[in-house]
Amino acid sequence: MVEIVLSVAAKVSEYLVDPAVRQLGYLFNYRANIEELSQQVQKLRDARARLQHSVDEAIGNGLIIEDDVCKWMKRADGFIQNACKFLEDEKEARKSCFNGLCPNLKSRYQLSREASKKAGVSVQILGDGQFEKVAYRAPLQGIRCRPSEALESRMLTLNEVMEALRDANINRIGVWGMGGVGKSTLVKQVAEQANQEKLFEKVVNVSVLQTPDLERIQRELADWLGMKFEEESEQGRAARLHQRMKAEKTILIILDDLWAELELEKVGIPSPDDHKGCKLVLTSRNKQVLSNEMSTQKDFRVRHLQEDETWILFKNTAGDSIENPELQPIAVDVAKECAGLPIAIVTVAKALKNKNVSIWKDALQQLKSQTSTNITGMETKVYSSLKLSYEHLEGDEVKSLCLLCGLFSRYIHIRDLLKYGVGLRLFQGTNTLEEVKNRIDTLVDNLKSSNFLLETGRNAVVRMHDLVRSTARKIASEQHHVFTHQKTTVRVEEWSRIDELQVTWVKLHHCDIHELPEGLVCPKLEFFECFLKTNLAVKIPNTFFEGMKQLKVLDLTGMQLPSLPLSLQSLANLRTLCLDGCKLGDIVIIAELKKLEILSLMDSDIEQLPREIAQLTHLRLFDLKSSFKLKVIPSDVISSLFRLEDLCMENSFTQWEGEGKSNACLAELKHLSHLTALDIQIPDAKLLPKDMVFDNLMRYRIFVGDIWIWEKNYKTNRILKLNKFDTSLHLVDGISKLLKRTEDLHLRELCGGTNVLSKLNREGFLKLKHLNVESSPEIQYIVNSMDLTSSHAAFPVMETLSLNQLINLQEVCHGQFPAGSFGCLRKVEVEDCDGLKFLFSLSVARGLSRLEETKVTRCKSMVEMVSQGRKEIKEDAVNVPLFPELRSLTLKDLPKLSNFCFEENPVLSKPASTIVGPSTPPLNQPEIRDGQLLLSLGGNLRSLEAVFDVEGTNVNVNVKEGVTVTQLSKLIPRSLPKVEKIWNKDPHGILNFQNLKSIFIIKCQSLKNLFPASLVKDLVQLEELDLHSCGIEEIVAKDNEVETAAKFVFPKVTSLRLSHLHQLRSFYPGAHTSQWPLLKQLIVGACDKVDVFASETPTFQRRHHEGSFDMPILQPLFLLQQVAFPYLEELILDDNGNNEIWQEQFPMASFPRLRYLKVCGYIDILVVIPSFVLQRLHNLEKLNVRRCSSVKEIFQLEGLDEENQAQRLGRVFVPEKNPSSLLFAVVWFVPAVVTGNLRRAQLSFSFLSAVGISVYCKLILSHCFSLCLSPVCRWTATPFPLVGIRSSFSCGITDLISSPSKDC
Repeated sequence: MVEIVLSVAAKVSEYLVDPAVRQLGYLFNYRANIEELSQQVQKLRDARARLQHSVDEAIGNGLIIEDDVCKWMKRADGFIQNACKFLEDEKEARKSCFNGLCPNLKSRYQLSREASKKAGVSVQILGDGQFEKVAYRAPLQGIRCRPSEALESRMLTLNEVMEALRDANINRIGVWGMGGVGKSTLVKQVAEQANQEKLFEKVVNVSVLQTPDLERIQRELADWLGMKFEEESEQGRAARLHQRMKAEKTILIILDDLWAELELEKVGIPSPDDHKGCKLVLTSRNKQVLSNEMSTQKDFRVRHLQEDETWILFKNTAGDSIENPELQPIAVDVAKECAGLPIAIVTVAKALKNKNVSIWKDALQQLKSQTSTNITGMETKVYSSLKLSYEHLEGDEVKSLCLLCGLFSRYIHIRDLLKYGVGLRLFQGTNTLEEVKNRIDTLVDNLKSSNFLLETGRNAVVRMHDLVRSTARKIASEQHHVFTHQKTTVRVEEWSRIDELQVTWVKLHHCDIHELPEGLVCPKLEFFECFLKTNLAVKIPNTFFEGMKQLKVLDLTGMQLPSLPLSLQSLANLRTLCLDGCKLGDIVIIAELKKLEILSLMDSDIEQLPREIAQLTHLRLFDLKSSFKLKVIPSDVISSLFRLEDLCMENSFTQWEGEGKSNACLAELKHLSHLTALDIQIPDAKLLPKDMVFDNLMRYRIFVGDIWIWEKNYKTNRILKLNKFDTSLHLVDGISKLLKRTEDLHLRELCGGTNVLSKLNREGFLKLKHLNVESSPEIQYIVNSMDLTSSHAAFPVMETLSLNQLINLQEVCHGQFPAGSFGCLRKVEVEDCDGLKFLFSLSVARGLSRLEETKVTRCKSMVEMVSQGRKEIKEDAVNVPLFPELRSLTLKDLPKLSNFCFEENPVLSKPASTIVGPSTPPLNQPEIRDGQLLLSLGGNLRSLEAVFDVEGTNVNVNVKEGVTVTQLSKLIPRSLPKVEKIWNKDPHGILNFQNLKSIFIIKCQSLKNLFPASLVKDLVQLEELDLHSCGIEEIVAKDNEVETAAKFVFPKVTSLRLSHLHQLRSFYPGAHTSQWPLLKQLIVGACDKVDVFASETPTFQRRHHEGSFDMPILQPLFLLQQVAFPYLEELILDDNGNNEIWQEQFPMASFPRLRYLKVCGYIDILVVIPSFVLQRLHNLEKLNVRRCSSVKEIFQLEGLDEENQAQRLGRVFVPEKNPSSLLFAVVWFVPAVVTGNLRRAQLSFSFLSAVGISVYCKLILSHCFSLCLSPVCRWTATPFPLVGIRSSFSCGITDLISSPSKDC
């Protein structure tokens, strides 16, 4: 009981007594609580200050402050401020109570209580402020690239690299190009865009450099990742780095400037095969480093800039100073000399920025003469960068060849390298010319990969970038004492410099030389080339060569040489002599050059070879190419040159005679046992000796017959052409053996049976790549399997087959052929083969898996392309699609064609019809009548120039996510008057046409639209779109998948041509915008029911807002919502009815690159170029106005003051890129032409000198009946610059050029 009483008493005390005591304590402990709060606030303030010191130090070290630290400091600051205010208020309260003599108990209680609580909070905050660390080191984000110019070539490459990065199957990407071309800048942009798109969790970028420092690379990577190494060893750091990178789910590693293979594991970089989320982008000057040593999957080349891009970069770097009319033409030429190399462009532009004209002129002269060492930065940045690439070439041979290439001016023929290289003994360890050719091919490939040599598009011809050539010559001058002159006049006193410099190579290319010295004392000279600018009769003194005892290569090109100097015979070490393009007289003295190995008389006018040439028994190469006047080669001369390895008589000697005659005979070739290369034309097969053998020939072009024309570019090294060749008479042993090795065979007017080719080679032409057979009426089969003796595949490597005018040809391939026959065939062309009923049998067609292009024209009996014979069995192969790589199919003038394949298609589950034309109605299209030209095709064809049947398509090839990706690149339906649709069903989701590049549709009068709207998004590669004479009402048809306000983007279209589309009413029937970012050419002609341009008109905007999209609405072809056509250069508007051209104003930056504008047949327009358009045409160079009978103004200047008039017109007709270029204006059938606010009807050309630049301008006037040309004085007193005026037909020109008035 007592315990219960005590327990109750305790509870009563706890709930009643203790609170009462605590409340009284606030009164009694008032001073103590206030003091405690003050002390706690001071402690907190001190702790806050100490923490601030740590924060300041961390920020100074570039660290990021932890979020909880920032929050605590903010919390502490707020509390301190509040507590200090409380203490100040308490102090004031005490003063107000008679200095504490009359205390307010209630107030003291409240203040004491509040102070006690705040002190507790202060203690808590102070306790929360104990941080182990206040900051952290964030991973590096990289310095944001300075916005660069939107250069088309760079944007295209950037987009291609980004597309490869998004491809899950590509993890190693290479970027290569010559030094200074902009690879590093490009990959920085790649890194920035990858970060913006959040493609990777981490993006790191490090430079490897010529001599990789692994520790530096490792530490830079660690910095990017925000980590520090504790490991000292290289292997330890690599392991730690590898571990850290694998922790990132996705990471992009950019390794810039590789010079050789970098072992990723030594650095610590995980292989993309080991870490699926890891991707590499590598850059190098050498492609082989990337593809061969670093195993990149896709490589992108960064090329030098185009001329217009060069000017953009140069102008923006040099600044506004080059707008000076006197300076601009010089600046244009200076920019051209930079040859599109960004490092040179930027270096030169910065060096010349704000300099006066004389300094610019001096720089231009230095650049042209390739002595630009006085231009700031050229030596340290440009030449040093290129020289570093040269020094990194491996081996003396490739370096020597590089310097030799530098001596050429533009194009470098591989054959010239052989001639010079053999003479200079550049290639060690080679015994034959064939070995030399192979070595040169290897070295040239190396130089291409290292960007020292560039492709030209021609076989065996390369070129060198201008600045690379300049660097090569500079190095050659330093290391080999090379003396070069190009396109200059060589004065007499300069010859003494050659003596003084003790040069080893002399190159005088395209020079004016009027006099040669008596001689040069150059005991070390090995190479001398003199190529005259014109075919001058410069006499070479007889003693000229006496001081050149070591001369090995002598090239005298384009000279008149009635006789050769006597001192030539003193050149005992001469191995190469080139007299190309010379007018030659007596050359007997050449016979004294006993060590001569290379003799070239290309393009010379020599008519007869001297018999003494037979004494050149060491001759290995004899080049008579294009010496078409050569008629006499004495007998036994050729046979005496028994060491000859290469004999070229292309477009040269053809006067072969029989044995025992005075002229050369073909039998002499039998004595040339070392001959491996032969170019020769034999007018008649009867001249071929029966025992002629060509066993050793590796390269040959042998033409039999007099109708063959020599071409400039050949695809292969072994070419044989036979005309009027009777296999029963002329098939000599030598020709038979050549046929086995021939790669390119042309046959014309063959005789000897119906299976001529089988007789020529019964083994099946195992090496043949290209076959052309024409005008041979006896031929019934190109190849008959029954005549082949080999069990191997027939024509296993053949790539192209061309058949023409074989009027009795029944089958191309007759019989059954082994697997692999025709397996490499890519292109087939058949013309005028009237007996041919089908192109291939089914069994042959199944093997043509690489066929890309087929063209069949004017074959009157052709019924189907692929035919199934009775004996051909439908087997498992039926599931294999026919022609999976077909990209282009052209079928023309085939009146009996009814099907592509046989009626029961072997691939589709049901017959499918596709209209391509022309032919008769197919069997499975009975509802099509009127004899329209149609063609039935199977859906197994994935690339056709035609209408596509999508319904029922069941293709099992190249399917990605259920969609078949076609390989079709070109689509050309032509003359199909009944075709209404290209696709009879929207192909979206079934077929993808992403590889389509060109669409040409001609004379399809019933075609209402081109493609459905949903298909547009697939046309990412489309470059050309041409619609002509069709019934098209809209280009893009509406479908259910497109959103209400459609947006169409054509990212790669460069040319759009629309002509004679009289029913065309809109681009798309609903609300829409279209974008053409790369369009360069736009032609709209005879489209009289549609406006071409308009911006978003109020009416259109209102209807767009109201959602009335399905109502008929007159829309323009191009609704200009944003900047219009940034790359458009050519705009032609021709006979488009009475429509206005420019509906209203559009964005200011539109048409910035327009150069050519033609306006024709706009009868009702009054103004050709309104003032608001004139302000946008900054680069217009050519204007053509015809048949605009109502035009009153060419240029509307209303609203512009006179200063702006001069400025605007000056900008129009003084192109920024080339102010000295020809300006060409045509005005035709324009009755009256005036300029804006001028009182009289006149056309004023005073603007052409308004900016003080003398410009050559040509004006053509025709049928302009009321034309007045104003005096020049309206805006300027400078001379009238219009230097060419042509008036034709009837022009009522008055006041052509009047004298300046007193107001001028």
